[in-house]
Amino acid sequence: MTSLKPFPSQDRPRENVRPAKKPIAIFDWDGTLVRGFTILRWIEFLAHRRLFPAEGLNYSRTLLESVRTHAISYRTFVLRLTRTYSQGVRGLQAGEVRQLSQLFSVTEEVLLLPYASTAIKWLQSRGVGVVVLTGSPKEVVVPFIPALGLTQVFGLTIEAGADERYTGKIELNPGLARTKKRILSAICEGHEVLFGFGDTPADVPILQGAKLGLFVTSNGSRINSLGFKSIDGEDRGASSLISLLKQYL
Repeated sequence: MTSLKPFPSQDRPRENVRPAKKPIAIFDWDGTLVRGFTILRWIEFLAHRRLFPAEGLNYSRTLLESVRTHAISYRTFVLRLTRTYSQGVRGLQAGEVRQLSQLFSVTEEVLLLPYASTAIKWLQSRGVGVVVLTGSPKEVVVPFIPALGLTQVFGLTIEAGADERYTGKIELNPGLARTKKRILSAICEGHEVLFGFGDTPADVPILQGAKLGLFVTSNGSRINSLGFKSIDGEDRGASSLISLLKQYL
């Protein structure tokens, strides 16, 4: 980027000089930074503590099997699963849920894909902020902010009433492509999105909105049919990925 030279006179206006946008990388969460679906493990975690209805847990498992066998679309899966979650936590104290999420994160941390920590640390060392945009509940990803050094998290958000109990109303659902696109548009007002990481069609807005969109694979479990460059989530050293990112920094 060409540096701006100082004006020869202090009297000349500077109102048209805009600050440079901060570089960031945007990651999906489920299947991109962590194995599988965090929201499903979180539902099981709550159900085992009798804080989530058993029928909701069973239905969630049915939805997972249906999307894996292509009986339903990924979008339908997201819509039904997030609605099941929002109704399942209705009436719970938001503060209690946040406390439980800290305990949950201890077991969830071991499911981070091998490349994740190395890649994020390398990006941060180059001055690139890291934002997570996910359909999993925000409460269960927020505990990873200090551990991974995340800049910001946008996740599934359920409304809490004046009594701090969840109402069952969904305030924000970034699991949907259209919501990701809307959030990305707002992010781009003050940031330059250098890299986007995802693994499903719902992540296309992230991949398209970045200078370099990267499709994350893991043990051949997903086929890259989106046309973006693939990276191996099992690469603990993230050496191939880092070599690629260097070309854009």
